Amino acid sequence: MTTVVLRTQAKDLQNHVFSPRIEALPTFKNDAKKPVVAIEHTLVIADAFGEKVIDGSSKLDIKIPPGKTVQSETFYYWEDNQFLPGEPYDRLYGPIGTGMAKATITVTKAIFSDGSVESYR
Repeated sequence: MTTVVLRTQAKDLQNHVFSPRIEALPTFKNDAKKPVVAIEHTLVIADAFGEKVIDGSSKLDIKIPPGKTVQSETFYYWEDNQFLPGEPYDRLYGPIGTGMAKATITVTKAIFSDGSVESYR
């Protein structure tokens, strides 16, 4: 089970955010009976029209105890580049601001602490 929070982050020099950006913060739940230590997943973010703006896969080292839900310390972000129109930030800002963006994270593989691997394709 996974969820993802989408948010806008304004420029904040005190916190080392040098340009406005869009952030995606994933949360994962481990329904297995053994600890998860890494996952492979896909991330799709679509706008209000259902058009994919972000569509990719990633691997993440994360410890998730059995039966627990953990928000990843690693998050994804797309910065505003004022010199390049049409970047992911530009296409996500409106849908996230109106609450119409939809993010889906799908776990495709889990690595457990005992070295076993489970694929979910």
